[in-house]
Amino acid sequence: MDPPGSSPPEKWATSCNENIPRDLQDLLSADRPHVWPGEDSIKPVRIEEVELWRLEIPMEEAVSAAHGSFHSRSLVLVRVVGGDGEGWGECAALGEPSYSEEFADGAYLVLETHLAPRLLAAGPVEPSDIGPVLAGIKGNRMAKASLEMAVLDLSLNLAGRSLASYLGATRKEVAAGAVIGIPSGSGERERLKALRKSAKAALATGSKRLKVKICPGWDLAPLLELRRSYPDLVLLADANGSYSRYGIEGEEAARKAATSLRRLEGLELVAIEQPLSEDDLRGHRALAAMTAVPLGLDESLSSLSRLEDVLEQGGCAVVCIKPSRLGGYLNGACAVLRCRQSGVSTYIGGMYDSALARSANAALAGLDGVDLPSDLAGGERYFGSSLWPGHKVSRGQIVVGTAPGIGTRPPPTLLESCTVRRTRCLRQLYPSDPQPC
Repeated sequence: MDPPGSSPPEKWATSCNENIPRDLQDLLSADRPHVWPGEDSIKPVRIEEVELWRLEIPMEEAVSAAHGSFHSRSLVLVRVVGGDGEGWGECAALGEPSYSEEFADGAYLVLETHLAPRLLAAGPVEPSDIGPVLAGIKGNRMAKASLEMAVLDLSLNLAGRSLASYLGATRKEVAAGAVIGIPSGSGERERLKALRKSAKAALATGSKRLKVKICPGWDLAPLLELRRSYPDLVLLADANGSYSRYGIEGEEAARKAATSLRRLEGLELVAIEQPLSEDDLRGHRALAAMTAVPLGLDESLSSLSRLEDVLEQGGCAVVCIKPSRLGGYLNGACAVLRCRQSGVSTYIGGMYDSALARSANAALAGLDGVDLPSDLAGGERYFGSSLWPGHKVSRGQIVVGTAPGIGTRPPPTLLESCTVRRTRCLRQLYPSDPQPC
């Protein structure tokens, strides 16, 4: 049994090359990266048009977690045009502000009325300029990340470079994991039956890791069932902050959560991800000392400075890096390298993404330092294989794309059948940079 707060069992991790590029080491604690392995091939480009697409994509199976359930994926896509090319980005915000404060319709509004105008008025930009250009608007990191992603795709398409090579990825294939939601049902037996069915379908794609959504009252039974059925499976539990109680934080919250979570010791979990609320870092540190199961964080890591606080204070054994929550893929890459320096295991988390974000996430997962299987499998379980075919999982691995840019585009049939709103923002409408108030 690993001591509280220790790294997960070594058999779940892959080895990492220790040679961090020198030009990145000095940037790990910075809010904005200035130099990237492929930046010398990137030329600034003036953005002439930003096009927003609000989609409602039906899901093949409903998804349930502690923060709610949904049967369709509310999604915002961003298309930028400039320099005789185009680039696409994806906003990770869900349909309701239940997982985070951002949600799809709110992100669309912020992009349309605040972020796109600033980008169009900024003059020629390269990917590392997007953070400073949009800094006048507070928060809204997922919306900002979608614009950075689109500019990355555009710039790299024009340069003939892949996102993986630009970020400095070294792997040709990355380990893919799947996510299982909280099943519906009238009783535990029925829910366990649905769990087994979902697990079988997920593992049939070749995934070697399952992340299982849990909450109070649905934790020991599903994890014990899966561990008995799959003794060698890489297993991770995700609580989405559900073991917090309103108005209770810190050591008191940790003590109440520990009563339930100690029962999961002995199941060889990689970690329990985000047991307490995102703001309760003190409670997570206290909880790490109360249970032998390693703790992971996701929602709590909303910026590089918050990540730095977590790494300095300890108590976190696994970090789920979601580039959208950090404001983009450049910050996501910095987070990977910073965790690697600190000896903390990482994987790239997903948000029920389309093939666009999954392709970009695979490139990020190709960096040394991502030593656990990432949330890259399962797209066909959510959206089917016809709407937007993505990477196929083979032998538990996904191939990292080598085509220029992110390497995929939304199919016209998807845009035609699922679009509920569309807006074009043109540069001539925004001749100068908006002045801060």
